Amino acid sequence: MQHFEKGAVANNKKVIILCTVGVFLIGGTTFGILKYQNSQVKASKVSATVKKVNKNYNDLVSEKNYNKKLKELTNLEKEYKQYLASNNKDSKITTEYQNDIAKGKSYFQEKANSSIKNNTSKKLSDETNDTLTLKIKNLNSTLSKIFNQKGVVYTSREVKSYKTKISKLTDKYSKKANELAEKESSESSSIAASSSSAASSLAASSSAQAASTAASSTSSSTTYAKSTTTSANTGTRTSTTNNTARATTGTTTGSKTSTGTTSSYHSSTTSSKSTGTNTNSGTSNGGQTLNWDNGDKSYDTGNHVENYASDGSDLGGFDIN
Repeated sequence: MQHFEKGAVANNKKVIILCTVGVFLIGGTTFGILKYQNSQVKASKVSATVKKVNKNYNDLVSEKNYNKKLKELTNLEKEYKQYLASNNKDSKITTEYQNDIAKGKSYFQEKANSSIKNNTSKKLSDETNDTLTLKIKNLNSTLSKIFNQKGVVYTSREVKSYKTKISKLTDKYSKKANELAEKESSESSSIAASSSSAASSLAASSSAQAASTAASSTSSSTTYAKSTTTSANTGTRTSTTNNTARATTGTTTGSKTSTGTTSSYHSSTTSSKSTGTNTNSGTSNGGQTLNWDNGDKSYDTGNHVENYASDGSDLGGFDIN
């Protein structure tokens, strides 16, 4: 009997042990399955998040508008900060955010560096006022963008570094531009003074020439030119007179012809007698009086011509040699 009881107890212990082992086996298997499932779920979530981050970066790259591109980068960094604040962080997601953000920043940094390089003078002495002004404008625009990107693309220290670098360039260019402007102003003043002096000299020369011409004209108006030609064969004498005041034309056979020109009037007389008397009027000694259309008269004695106005005043005369 006792032997039977001892056997029953031993069997019960075996059953308990087997049951315990079974429970552990089942529990371990279940735990393993659950753990695997959880890891798969997590991996799936990580993969989805990585794809989302990468998509946001691709949107940033494909965006052509400068301001919109900066906005895309700002949103990406905001998402990254929110992710870091969560409890369930994964190194793959963290790495993806960091890489994409760094590449996004590089676009703006390369733009700024390229602008600074392109607007850095290789030889300052070759620059003009216009080229320096353009470089200053471009550099100030670049610095303004850097300030606007502070906290997204650049840190405060990086912004300060860019400001120092760009300010050195713009200050140097401004100084050179001012020097060139002063030089151009000085040259312009010199040219203007020279032109003014030349104009004054020309005006003085023109005035002197005009005065000389006027004096010459006055002298010419009171000068008489006279020529006398005597023909021995015909006994005819011709007297030609240029007078700005009057002119006469007359023909006498065996006598004398007087010819003159004027810009205002003329008279013509003809004598057909051999005695030297004139059909217009004459004297016993062979002289003649010429009546003009305006009432003036000329008295010719043969050797001298005297002119009288219609009111009787003496207008002067000339000798005929």
